[in-house]
Amino acid sequence: MKILLICLSLLLWLGQPARAQNLVLNGGFETGNFSSWTQFGDTGFSSVVTATSPEGTRHARMGPMSPGGIFQNIATTIGQAYHISYALSSGGSTSRTRTFLAQFGDRLHLTTLESLTNPALFSFTYRSFTFVATTTTSQIRFTFENDPNYWRLDNVVVKTPELNAKAAQLPVMLVMLILLIVFERRPRPVLSL
Repeated sequence: MKILLICLSLLLWLGQPARAQNLVLNGGFETGNFSSWTQFGDTGFSSVVTATSPEGTRHARMGPMSPGGIFQNIATTIGQAYHISYALSSGGSTSRTRTFLAQFGDRLHLTTLESLTNPALFSFTYRSFTFVATTTTSQIRFTFENDPNYWRLDNVVVKTPELNAKAAQLPVMLVMLILLIVFERRPRPVLSL
């Protein structure tokens, strides 16, 4: 009975997945500004607005007339895979060119995750990518151009793939369980008086 209770406890413990933390600060723009982000290029017509958003109550609204955007540097581990996702809308205008570029990686050699020209993303659409880091500091960068309307960006997330981290401890737990069973079943010496 004792072994059964221990086994059930271990299974419950292992069944709880570990959640990876978002490495991007202010990825939902809930601060109401671009804190933790660095703006570059044309920053005109770029702001954080309070409006219907995929996450929270705010999102970035980017409408520069020439290329401009935001980036953030984050600590990464060389060889580690990262899951990158965000919600994106291209705005309602189709009268002019609307361009968007998402990049990630080494600040000096960014890898393009996606490059869009005049997409039909009139409502927020989730985008998702996987990237293997090649440096200890990686940059996530978004470049926009949209005249006379706005791109909308929200819920920017960079994290390691969600794994059940406790499952990695399973072999150790199994060895401990086997040892417990062996010692539990060993005959106890009878003390003679």
